[in-house]
Amino acid sequence: MSVVSADIEPLSFVFEDDGLVPNNPMPFLVYKAAVDVANDHPERTIEGLFGANGWGAMWRNGVYDYLHYHATVHEALGVTRGHARVRFGGDRGKELEIAAGDVAILCRSRARRRKIMRRR
Repeated sequence: MSVVSADIEPLSFVFEDDGLVPNNPMPFLVYKAAVDVANDHPERTIEGLFGANGWGAMWRNGVYDYLHYHATVHEALGVTRGHARVRFGGDRGKELEIAAGDVAILCRSRARRRKIMRRR
């Protein structure tokens, strides 16, 4: 049985270079409730899914509470527990609530900063 909701349409945003953050011109994508993480080990669920797609160099943590971006690598962010309010795209970007089961695809040079995080 698949843990992925295949019929989910992503939210899509494009953020302009704001002078501080270059913001890749490719769209930023958020798939809401895309992965079923209702089990005892949601981290393993996300890591297994990402690993099966060849996405390595994984780490577990949260989103930093300061503005940052990766200039040379893309990122897939899987939310395993709780929820957080995160500003994507820098100061002129978009603040979104992300929650367990959500997946965000961030192309290189896409800024983010956590505003509030709650664990379950």
